[in-house]
Amino acid sequence: MPISRPNAELADSVTDHSNALGNINLLVTHAYGRAGSLFLQSLFDSHPNVLTLPHFGVLYSSLPELITDIQRQSDIFVSRHQAIFDTSKGYFGDVGVSVSGKFGVNGDEDLVVNPSLFKEKIASIASAVAGAQGHVSRREFFILVHVAYGLCLRDLDISDIKYIFYHPHSNEEWEILLSDFPGLYFIAMTRDPRQDWVSWKKIHALRMRRDPSRIPPICLFLSEYKYSKNCYYLSGLIERLETDHVRIIDLEKFHVMNRSAMLHLCSWLGLEFDETLMHSTFNGREWFGNSAALRKASSFNPEIKLASWRNELEPDEIDLINSLLVGSLGYLHYGVDIDNSNVPFETLLCRVKYASGSLLVMHCFLYIAGDPLLIFSRFERGYPVRKIVRGVIGKILLLVRSVPATIVLFRQLRGNGMNCRLREMTAQQKQLLSRQVPPQLFIDYYMSSP
Repeated sequence: MPISRPNAELADSVTDHSNALGNINLLVTHAYGRAGSLFLQSLFDSHPNVLTLPHFGVLYSSLPELITDIQRQSDIFVSRHQAIFDTSKGYFGDVGVSVSGKFGVNGDEDLVVNPSLFKEKIASIASAVAGAQGHVSRREFFILVHVAYGLCLRDLDISDIKYIFYHPHSNEEWEILLSDFPGLYFIAMTRDPRQDWVSWKKIHALRMRRDPSRIPPICLFLSEYKYSKNCYYLSGLIERLETDHVRIIDLEKFHVMNRSAMLHLCSWLGLEFDETLMHSTFNGREWFGNSAALRKASSFNPEIKLASWRNELEPDEIDLINSLLVGSLGYLHYGVDIDNSNVPFETLLCRVKYASGSLLVMHCFLYIAGDPLLIFSRFERGYPVRKIVRGVIGKILLLVRSVPATIVLFRQLRGNGMNCRLREMTAQQKQLLSRQVPPQLFIDYYMSSP
């Protein structure tokens, strides 16, 4: 019996949606230092062939591998990630602690998307995709989330979407991401560790309400420990990705290259260049960045100074970073003026360890919590009273949670703890000394090529 017209249209709809969703790939970014990964994400936000959320952090691994109740999973997603639907509830709205700017022409707006409308959109698309089987995979649901969210903002044809731009800000999801998206593309945003420390000093100074020269030394050590760990992980990750599916971009060089860099990325990704790529937005609304210097900008800064760390850091800070991260500096082609690869372990330990337990615990608290009094300050003039009260309560709770976090950090670092972390770093750096990223993975390699 020939299929009826309505059923034929439904079959075509299922096929069209399934094919369109199946053709969408993943574009992932990760930062190595305060390296502009959120800035990069904001540049791709308004591109017609890309979908992203006003969010960074782990999402994918929180989803079940197989989703049989799409409506329930949609409810769970909205409940867990409220800040995606109202940015005042998350990082972008944390005016008392975060250095991030808000949105809109005047940089004073929050982004709000109706969760009910989002659920309606995801249900209507999922009903076609799930079909008779009634379930979707984690990959399909993740893409559905982005498509449904995008449909809340603008009209779009699913077949036009080529990439989901994902910013997990973590290394913990790579196994399942590579399993579900084996052909994903990856952009590593890097920053010279010495320039990164310049930025972090400003962040710590803001959070602690201290002069940058009075930042506890534990902050520098923990910053370099994290950098070492991330860089070491990157060296293994690159070997697992498809050869030409990786680009590495230094933040300062990115600002200088600006349009040329975006033109190359479009060519690499198979996208048409769009002028929206030159401006920072989320949900199509102008965004003014998260500069540690609190500089409000929604685009590139081609006047940025390269290697300004030479004039902004003390010689002993530079020397210590060069010694702690000698492998990372070579691996990412940053280099050092003096060979620091043979500094004895005991010498490094003497430079980073604490002689006083009480001073260490105090500095651990400052590192975790910053200045406790900041919870009652820095709210914008005219900010709604209800949001101020909610914000203060949230920051008090955050402060309360800082106490056990401080105790955990102190226990990790006291006694032999600092010794163990430093040995971990030196082992990573020793291995990185024998490796180096191939030049063709760096975006500036193509800027100088004919």
